[in-house]
Order: sequence, then C-alpha cells, then structure tokens
Amino acid sequence: TYIEYPTMTRLSVAPDGSARGQVVTVVGRNAQVKFTLREAYGNNNLGQYWIPTAASGSKIKPQLIKKDGSQCVNAREGESCDLYYPPGSVPPGRYYRGYVDIYATVY
Repeated sequence: TYIEYPTMTRLSVAPDGSARGQVVTVVGRNAQVKFTLREAYGNNNLGQYWIPTAASGSKIKPQLIKKDGSQCVNAREGESCDLYYPPGSVPPGRYYRGYVDIYATVY
C-alpha cells in the first residue's frame, strides 16, 4: 500500500476565484489512508504573489476533497483527493504560490 503524489502541482483556477487540482492517490489492495491537511506559509523571495491562508492571517482555508466534493479525511484504494481553495481565494491574472502540508497515515 502506498500513495502517489506530486512534489509540486498546478491548480486550475475558476472564474469565481476557486482553485482545484489532484494532489494524492491511494494505491494498493485493502488500503485505507487517513489524511490531515495543514497550511504552511513559505518565505516569498521569488516575487510571486501568495495565496493568503490562515497561516498568514487570512480566513481562506484550503481543503482536501474527493471528486464528489466530500471532505477527503479517509480514502481507499483507487481514490484520489484534490486540493481545493474556496471561491474568492485566487484573484485572476497573476501567478500565485502557496504551500500546504499533507500528512498521511496508512492503515
């Protein structure tokens, strides 16, 4: 049992300012994984605009969700989870950068 994930991902941004992209997939028989998402705040020395999150004092809270929109707390073999920022999180027209930590416990 293991999980597949990219070290960096690009999220698709909708006109309402929400952003979403797949970040983790559970692989293996009889696998069950519990996920915990924690926001992280990186040091901006590259000139990008940051997605403001609670880690930087904002009320914007990223989430892990399944394809059907439900919260991704537990996932089984073949399921994947998306990182999701709610509407209004990402203003259009600029390159934004953000960090999150995803903790996984395999059962």
